[in-house]
Amino acid sequence: MHSSLNRCLISRLSLMHILGIKNIHALPKITKIVLSGGINAKIDAVSNKTIATVVHSITGSKPVFIKARAAVSGLKIKQHQIIGFKVTLRSKKMFNFLDRLIYNAIPKIKGFKGLNSFSFDEDCNISLGIRDCSVFFETLSNESIDQIGFNITVCIDAMERRHVVVLLNEIGLKFSNV
Repeated sequence: MHSSLNRCLISRLSLMHILGIKNIHALPKITKIVLSGGINAKIDAVSNKTIATVVHSITGSKPVFIKARAAVSGLKIKQHQIIGFKVTLRSKKMFNFLDRLIYNAIPKIKGFKGLNSFSFDEDCNISLGIRDCSVFFETLSNESIDQIGFNITVCIDAMERRHVVVLLNEIGLKFSNV
Protein backbone atom coordinates (compact mmCIF):
# COMPACT_ATOMS: atom_id res chain seq x y z
CA MET A 1 0.00 0.00 0.00
CA HIS A 2 1.26 3.46 -0.86
CA SER A 3 1.76 5.95 1.90
CA SER A 4 1.17 9.62 1.20
CA LEU A 5 3.05 10.43 4.41
CA ASN A 6 6.18 8.73 3.11
CA ARG A 7 5.66 10.25 -0.33
CA CYS A 8 5.42 13.73 1.22
CA LEU A 9 8.63 13.20 3.16
CA ILE A 10 10.50 11.80 0.16
CA SER A 11 9.29 14.41 -2.29
CA ARG A 12 10.47 17.46 -0.33
CA LEU A 13 13.71 17.62 -2.27
CA SER A 14 11.92 17.19 -5.58
CA LEU A 15 9.39 19.88 -4.57
CA MET A 16 12.23 22.24 -3.74
CA HIS A 17 13.74 21.57 -7.15
CA ILE A 18 10.44 21.84 -9.11
CA LEU A 19 9.23 25.00 -7.37
CA GLY A 20 12.65 26.64 -7.15
CA ILE A 21 12.35 27.17 -3.40
CA LYS A 22 15.63 27.17 -1.50
CA ASN A 23 14.24 27.14 2.06
CA ILE A 24 12.59 23.87 3.12
CA HIS A 25 10.30 25.76 5.52
CA ALA A 26 8.77 27.71 2.63
CA LEU A 27 7.44 24.53 0.99
CA PRO A 28 3.66 24.04 0.87
CA LYS A 29 2.36 21.83 3.69
CA ILE A 30 -0.94 20.08 4.35
CA THR A 31 -1.96 21.36 7.78
CA LYS A 32 -5.36 19.70 8.31
CA ILE A 33 -8.30 18.00 6.64
CA VAL A 34 -11.85 18.90 7.61
CA LEU A 35 -14.77 16.59 6.84
CA SER A 36 -18.23 18.09 7.20
CA GLY A 37 -21.72 17.09 6.22
CA GLY A 38 -25.33 17.90 6.71
CA ILE A 39 -27.89 15.68 8.41
CA ASN A 40 -31.49 15.50 7.24
CA ALA A 41 -34.00 16.91 9.73
CA LYS A 42 -36.04 13.69 9.61
CA ILE A 43 -33.19 11.57 10.99
CA ASP A 44 -33.61 10.38 14.57
CA ALA A 45 -31.09 9.77 17.37
CA VAL A 46 -30.45 6.16 16.30
CA SER A 47 -29.46 7.33 12.83
CA ASN A 48 -27.21 10.00 14.36
CA LYS A 49 -25.41 7.24 16.24
CA THR A 50 -25.08 5.26 12.99
CA ILE A 51 -23.69 8.30 11.20
CA ALA A 52 -21.23 8.81 14.04
CA THR A 53 -19.98 5.22 13.82
CA VAL A 54 -19.64 5.41 10.03
CA VAL A 55 -17.71 8.69 10.14
CA HIS A 56 -15.59 7.34 13.01
CA SER A 57 -14.74 4.21 11.02
CA ILE A 58 -13.77 6.28 7.96
CA THR A 59 -11.71 8.93 9.75
CA GLY A 60 -10.60 7.37 13.01
CA SER A 61 -12.01 10.34 14.96
CA LYS A 62 -15.43 10.93 16.45
CA PRO A 63 -17.47 13.62 14.71
CA VAL A 64 -18.70 16.74 16.43
CA PHE A 65 -22.41 17.27 15.84
CA ILE A 66 -23.51 20.77 14.85
CA LYS A 67 -26.77 22.09 16.27
CA ALA A 68 -28.99 24.80 14.84
CA ARG A 69 -28.58 28.13 16.60
CA ALA A 70 -32.04 29.35 15.76
CA ALA A 71 -35.30 27.88 14.51
CA VAL A 72 -36.08 28.18 10.79
CA SER A 73 -39.74 27.49 10.19
CA GLY A 74 -39.46 27.37 6.41
CA LEU A 75 -36.97 24.50 6.65
CA LYS A 76 -38.72 22.86 9.62
CA ILE A 77 -35.62 23.18 11.79
CA LYS A 78 -35.95 23.63 15.53
CA GLN A 79 -33.48 25.42 17.73
CA HIS A 80 -30.71 23.08 19.05
CA GLN A 81 -31.64 20.38 16.53
CA ILE A 82 -28.67 18.44 15.10
CA ILE A 83 -28.19 19.58 11.51
CA GLY A 84 -24.65 18.46 10.66
CA PHE A 85 -21.32 17.02 11.70
CA LYS A 86 -17.65 17.81 11.26
CA VAL A 87 -14.30 16.15 11.93
CA THR A 88 -10.89 17.81 11.88
CA LEU A 89 -7.94 15.54 11.14
CA ARG A 90 -4.31 16.39 11.81
CA SER A 91 -0.93 14.59 11.74
CA LYS A 92 -1.05 10.78 11.43
CA LYS A 93 -4.85 10.48 11.16
CA MET A 94 -4.81 13.13 8.45
CA PHE A 95 -2.20 11.32 6.36
CA ASN A 96 -3.88 7.93 6.91
CA PHE A 97 -7.20 9.35 5.70
CA LEU A 98 -5.53 11.09 2.76
CA ASP A 99 -3.83 7.84 1.80
CA ARG A 100 -7.13 5.92 1.85
CA LEU A 101 -8.85 8.72 -0.06
CA ILE A 102 -6.27 8.88 -2.85
CA TYR A 103 -5.56 5.19 -3.36
CA ASN A 104 -8.80 3.45 -2.32
CA ALA A 105 -11.82 5.78 -2.45
CA ILE A 106 -11.21 8.06 -5.44
CA PRO A 107 -10.52 5.19 -7.88
CA LYS A 108 -13.96 3.75 -6.96
CA ILE A 109 -15.79 6.94 -7.94
CA LYS A 110 -17.35 6.50 -11.37
CA GLY A 111 -16.52 9.19 -13.88
CA PHE A 112 -13.87 10.87 -11.71
CA LYS A 113 -11.39 12.52 -14.05
CA GLY A 114 -9.55 14.61 -11.49
CA LEU A 115 -10.03 17.53 -9.15
CA ASN A 116 -11.33 20.80 -10.50
CA SER A 117 -8.77 23.60 -10.31
CA PHE A 118 -11.63 26.01 -9.54
CA SER A 119 -12.17 24.24 -6.19
CA PHE A 120 -9.57 26.46 -4.50
CA ASP A 121 -10.54 29.22 -2.11
CA GLU A 122 -8.59 32.43 -1.52
CA ASP A 123 -6.31 30.74 1.06
CA CYS A 124 -5.23 27.97 -1.38
CA ASN A 125 -7.35 25.31 0.36
CA ILE A 126 -9.08 22.81 -1.89
CA SER A 127 -12.50 21.21 -1.36
CA LEU A 128 -14.22 18.22 -2.87
CA GLY A 129 -17.46 16.42 -2.18
CA ILE A 130 -18.17 12.72 -1.76
CA ARG A 131 -21.82 11.92 -2.51
CA ASP A 132 -21.81 8.44 -1.03
CA CYS A 133 -19.53 7.16 1.71
CA SER A 134 -19.71 3.61 0.34
CA VAL A 135 -16.56 4.29 -1.70
CA PHE A 136 -14.65 3.76 1.55
CA PHE A 137 -14.23 0.07 2.33
CA GLU A 138 -14.80 0.69 6.07
CA THR A 139 -18.51 1.27 5.40
CA LEU A 140 -19.11 -2.09 3.71
CA SER A 141 -19.74 -3.81 7.05
CA ASN A 142 -22.54 -1.35 7.88
CA GLU A 143 -25.19 -1.88 5.21
CA SER A 144 -28.02 -0.37 7.28
CA ILE A 145 -27.01 3.18 6.41
CA ASP A 146 -28.52 5.34 3.72
CA GLN A 147 -26.44 7.45 1.42
CA ILE A 148 -24.20 9.68 3.54
CA GLY A 149 -22.26 12.39 1.75
CA PHE A 150 -19.75 14.83 3.06
CA ASN A 151 -17.38 17.60 2.04
CA ILE A 152 -13.63 17.26 2.35
CA THR A 153 -11.50 20.37 2.69
CA VAL A 154 -7.74 19.98 2.51
CA CYS A 155 -6.14 22.98 4.23
CA ILE A 156 -2.73 23.78 2.79
CA ASP A 157 -0.19 26.35 3.94
CA ALA A 158 1.25 27.73 0.70
CA MET A 159 2.22 30.98 -0.92
CA GLU A 160 0.75 30.38 -4.39
CA ARG A 161 -1.91 28.19 -5.97
CA ARG A 162 0.68 26.76 -8.34
CA HIS A 163 2.63 25.40 -5.37
CA VAL A 164 -0.48 23.62 -4.09
CA VAL A 165 -1.15 22.03 -7.48
CA VAL A 166 2.41 20.69 -7.63
CA LEU A 167 2.19 19.36 -4.04
CA LEU A 168 -1.12 17.57 -4.67
CA ASN A 169 0.15 16.11 -7.94
CA GLU A 170 3.21 14.79 -6.12
CA ILE A 171 1.13 12.94 -3.53
CA GLY A 172 -1.25 11.49 -6.13
CA LEU A 173 -4.24 13.86 -6.47
CA LYS A 174 -4.60 14.75 -10.13
CA PHE A 175 -6.36 17.75 -11.66
CA SER A 176 -8.66 17.62 -14.67
CA ASN A 177 -8.21 21.15 -16.02
CA VAL A 178 -4.84 22.53 -14.98
